[in-house]
Amino acid sequence: MSLTKVTYAMIDGAYANVLDYGASPSATAAVNTAAIQAAIDANDVVYFPQGTYNINAALEIGTKNCTLIGCAPNEVRLTTSNASEDVIFFNRPVGQNGYITQVININTSGGLNGVHIYGGACGAQGLIENVYITSASNAGLLIDTDPSDLSFGSTWIYGRVRNLRVELGVVGTGVKVYGYNMINGTLWENVSVSGCATGLSITETVSTGQAVQFDALTIEGTYQEAIQITGTQVLINNLYTEKIGYDIATADINLNSAVSAAYRAVLTLVNPYWGPHWGASLVTTNRVSFRTNYCTLNIYGAPPVGTYTVDGNSKNAGAYIYLYGSAAGLPVVDFNNKEIRYGAYASGYTGTLTGVTTTVNPTFRYQKDGYAVTLTMVANTGGTSNATTKTIAGMPSEIIPSTVIRGVCLASDNGGATVAAGFYIGTDGVINLFPNAALGNWTASGTAGVLSFTISYVL
Repeated sequence: MSLTKVTYAMIDGAYANVLDYGASPSATAAVNTAAIQAAIDANDVVYFPQGTYNINAALEIGTKNCTLIGCAPNEVRLTTSNASEDVIFFNRPVGQNGYITQVININTSGGLNGVHIYGGACGAQGLIENVYITSASNAGLLIDTDPSDLSFGSTWIYGRVRNLRVELGVVGTGVKVYGYNMINGTLWENVSVSGCATGLSITETVSTGQAVQFDALTIEGTYQEAIQITGTQVLINNLYTEKIGYDIATADINLNSAVSAAYRAVLTLVNPYWGPHWGASLVTTNRVSFRTNYCTLNIYGAPPVGTYTVDGNSKNAGAYIYLYGSAAGLPVVDFNNKEIRYGAYASGYTGTLTGVTTTVNPTFRYQKDGYAVTLTMVANTGGTSNATTKTIAGMPSEIIPSTVIRGVCLASDNGGATVAAGFYIGTDGVINLFPNAALGNWTASGTAGVLSFTISYVL
């Protein structure tokens, strides 16, 4: 009688199980590192049963598809005492784009960076979901590329991040993005950062950057600033900050332009809440700092707690703050003659929607300040689908971009559930809408809809 070897992945087509390669919560760090790396090298999807797996070197993924998936949220942890290497390292060489890059239901502890994504673009196949990162010495989540080589930027275009939590202590950056055109058209949902030197740092070294959107961002207990934005455009819905800036010389938010007006930092906050600083005496200290010329801050919704201040040595050229809605009542102390502008959007237009049978075309409002534009589709739009593509024309020439602008939104196709989706604004001013993050085609029947959205970009 022949015997069949029992494995942890007996079903044909099941995920490769790290236990079948010799990894175990009870194994040594050296054994686990070799076993998990072997599973990664041989498979596109690697499954981790419940437990804590000690490792002693980075788990590296090169030129291949790779999804690392734990059995359930907060049930799997990778931990290391090697502070000089990453825990998980996606190393995509020059020109190696389009690979699946996903980490799901896996927590990390220790290391230089918890999850490090480097190099080639992963597109809509990039996903970080249900990940909890602690005790990394440099950054919790690091997305970067070599700024001296601009031939393979766009590492995280249309990538998604959902349910990310980072706690590092008083050192390091919770989420750090650095490079060229790194995270265009990305949607980050439910991100929480606490106990770091800096909460969120996004730096575009060359490109203007486009359409980075956060929905529900919480930053607490940072030693220095909560947010640092350089040379890119970021939209944050429902920002919550508290106990920011133990270092009292640090502002809550620092904005820097990369080179000139064409590379300005534009930060748009919708319904922000800025709680008290570390000490009661710091409640009114340095809310926002314009470190260079050509920065724009837009605020919509309820004003933060405490007095709003702007620091800097002098009035920076082209540096503006726009306050809308109830934020127009924001208490402002303008120490250095920064220009504060209040009121409604300056202009608006009605677009022409194609691809659906509809009686109401979408309306837009926009604010233009030099090279910086903030555009809002005022209400949801849609109707009965009659084509696989959908566009909105009619954009005024003064806000048509010189390069393609990518954005994120929420959409539903064929009467289905509302999901994260994408759109882009072409150099002809036409907004191209898509039903999902993969930028696929619509169904040419049933009900199609796109929810209202806001995007900030530079011309």
